[in-house]
Amino acid sequence: MKLFFTLFKILVVLVILLFALAAFLILTKTGNNILKPYVQSYINTKVAPSHIEITEFNLDSNNTNVKVVLNDIYNLNITGKYSIFNKTLDLKYNTNTTDKEMFALDGKIAGNINTLSDINIDIDGSGYIFKSKTSYKTKILSTTSLDNTTAKITNLNTKNVFKMFNLPNYASSNIDVNVNSKSLKDINSKIELTTKINSLTPNATLIKQEYNVSLPSNFIITGGTKHAIANQLINSNLNINSSIAKINSTNITTNLKTNISKGDMRLYISDLQKLKPIINKSLNGSINIDSNFTYDKVIFVQGTSDIAKSNTNFTFKKNILELTSNNILVQNLLYTLGQKELFESNAKLDLKYNTKTSKGNYSLAMGKGNLTQSTITNKIKSYTGLDLTKNIYDNGYFHGNISNKLISIDGNISNTRNTIAISNSSIYPENKTLDASVFYAYKKDRLKVNITGNIADPKVRVDVKDLLNQGNIKDKIQAEANRFIEKNIKIDDNIKDVLKNQNINSDTVNKFLNILK
Repeated sequence: MKLFFTLFKILVVLVILLFALAAFLILTKTGNNILKPYVQSYINTKVAPSHIEITEFNLDSNNTNVKVVLNDIYNLNITGKYSIFNKTLDLKYNTNTTDKEMFALDGKIAGNINTLSDINIDIDGSGYIFKSKTSYKTKILSTTSLDNTTAKITNLNTKNVFKMFNLPNYASSNIDVNVNSKSLKDINSKIELTTKINSLTPNATLIKQEYNVSLPSNFIITGGTKHAIANQLINSNLNINSSIAKINSTNITTNLKTNISKGDMRLYISDLQKLKPIINKSLNGSINIDSNFTYDKVIFVQGTSDIAKSNTNFTFKKNILELTSNNILVQNLLYTLGQKELFESNAKLDLKYNTKTSKGNYSLAMGKGNLTQSTITNKIKSYTGLDLTKNIYDNGYFHGNISNKLISIDGNISNTRNTIAISNSSIYPENKTLDASVFYAYKKDRLKVNITGNIADPKVRVDVKDLLNQGNIKDKIQAEANRFIEKNIKIDDNIKDVLKNQNINSDTVNKFLNILK
């Protein structure tokens, strides 16, 4: 935009200046050579910090031919006729760079200049910017501004923009750009800019290399943006859609002097499973995020979300995500994390996570709740006769660390009669396995359980040494053993009776439980 404005500023100054000179002088070649450095110096004062060099300067009473080089890169040529007596002009111009497909424009300048305060000139043109078809028009009504300016760029491909400025090719695109301004005087002038993103495809290979983020295949972004630019401030709103998420904002402000941005942002993901290629974790459900952000060298985000159907507050700064949810259902949290729903309760969740290192920690303080029926509780019941789902627990507290490979777990749930404690235990999300050590206490009774293997169907090993003093448990195990012998062992009935009457001890019980597994 700055380049576009500078080139047109050169056009305006040149046209008015040449017309003024011609009105008083019939210039010869010698006269042109004398005036050339003065004209060049005057234009440079108007376009600083940019710099121009006039390489050709021919002006007579009816015709002009001027060639200018901007910043040693861009060429601007003006040719045509004008009438001092009718105070009209009819000129053609073209501007380009060494790669004409990247930047090449040509058009017409026509109108009249009665006095420096009575000007009516139309400028229009078309061509290519960043290899994209471009058209524009503007009006000169004074020596200080461009009026009623419009410009349109069709099918803009961002890879050509990156190439022009020697940047890596982060994305390819098909974007339409429209620019409108009632009065362009300087960089503080008001400009309205809208974009329609027909398609934008990020460079997945480059993004993986530079940011270690894996994008899903066929990841395409569509949508649009609107920007109002004035006094070196950009006020923006956007509506962006992709195969993963929807993002929109109604008010983002960027200060071009300080490079500070702030605004609101909303994000919606209908299926968290779509994030798996990016975060390398499988999540369930959906999420809405409503946030405000500030960017001042680093980004700071503060907001709320409904993750796991909760009301969660969070902040994000310097790669650190911190969130707190004061009333989250444990069963919803486990479902979102892709884990078995083992417990039902309201809880308070606190989480701190470093998105750069993929490491963090959490704590979960639970209110009243109960274990649900699962493979684990069903196996414990079949081995011991204890139905752990019948108890209501008054409170619980769990905490642990999070990394790419595992989630560690320590804590307990309890009421006045029961306690279930988990220690030195881990869940391995990538291969969906666990290694858990569980201790159960009921009044004076004790039970140790080791749970390992696949979360969907784990191996459960029950240590029943402390239970053998309980008559009902011992009788239960004896009954289960007798049933197993009766059903599965094909031997003489007298031998079966001998086996059934064997004294139950911890070794025989564990052997029996291993057979049942």
